[in-house]
Amino acid sequence: VDSCIEDIRVRVTKIRDLAGEKRSPPDYSVGETLRAEYRVYNFSCQTDATLSVTMTGPDGHKIADPTALCFSDCVVPYGGRAEGEIAWTIPTLPALNDQSVTAKVAIVAPTDFVDLDTSNNSRQSSDLLNIVHPSNLEVHLGEQTGSKISVRRSLTGPEFGTVDVRLVSADPLQTAVPFAAATVQVAVAVANDGTTTEPTAIRFLRRNEDGIAEEELHNHTLIIPADQTKTESIEVPIGSLPPGGHRIEVELVSAATNVSSENAPRHLEITRQEPLVNVKMQDIAVSPDVLMLGDDATVSLMVQNNSEITLPLSLELYVDDDAAPIATQTIDELAPDGQSPEQIAWSIPASGKHLGRHGLRLSAVS
Repeated sequence: VDSCIEDIRVRVTKIRDLAGEKRSPPDYSVGETLRAEYRVYNFSCQTDATLSVTMTGPDGHKIADPTALCFSDCVVPYGGRAEGEIAWTIPTLPALNDQSVTAKVAIVAPTDFVDLDTSNNSRQSSDLLNIVHPSNLEVHLGEQTGSKISVRRSLTGPEFGTVDVRLVSADPLQTAVPFAAATVQVAVAVANDGTTTEPTAIRFLRRNEDGIAEEELHNHTLIIPADQTKTESIEVPIGSLPPGGHRIEVELVSAATNVSSENAPRHLEITRQEPLVNVKMQDIAVSPDVLMLGDDATVSLMVQNNSEITLPLSLELYVDDDAAPIATQTIDELAPDGQSPEQIAWSIPASGKHLGRHGLRLSAVS
């Protein structure tokens, strides 16, 4: 630009492999690591800006690294620019052609900065990439010898006639899952009625009561031989789900689907059970052994969290059946299987009803 202007911009300048090379054709496989170089500009005449950058890759997957420049905010002086590089590993995706990387920049501070052109706050890379799967797949049928079957390298559309990849079924092996379980297994069957082996992706989405997708739980790729139905048990992570019932949508993503077929997503009802909560208090001791009116006393104990979740706890000490505790002790958080030695101190009044023999009660409240 020839003159300064209140404008923030971002660009993705290069996409390269780890060796720094730009491939031709730009074919990359799932599991490969790529590098993206990017720049952010501050064309302001007088204002330094704190900026934040985010990136997405093919099929909308998030590219993130808190150590990369501006991914956890950076200050770009007026009239200046910042250059960064981020590396990411291609996740499990279907075969895709001509994919770009998108960078977005947001203004963190000053909050009153007026960006006169927000259209350049998001930019796609001019370098494109192809997500490819193995070009050949060896298939063994019974006692027959292996034979090579061509796998299409892209999902731009059926190559010969009508190809139809269908989601036949999706059934959870458990509908009520213990809270401690990290995953739920779902048996998925996909049929390929076409004449070529097809890659396809199975997406698991959590939807809210309004049917809006709130979270992608998992994305799994299957290779389906021609004229076959393949069934696979897929472990779907559920650690992010709170206890209770959830509606999970199972969606097939493939360019080889026939729009005339009944290929609607399947819906699963999963209940994640309430976590087990169990707190044990042990090794309880009172000192001094003989208590006198006006003494300062202490109850020592070990608190054990046998629960499946981290708990905040309040320890309350009562005399006999009194409704109000005489002392409390707070534990901010105690991890599952964790122990915490605690001491609860209180002072015995110098006079009153506490003469004689009394019982002490301990209660742990979360």
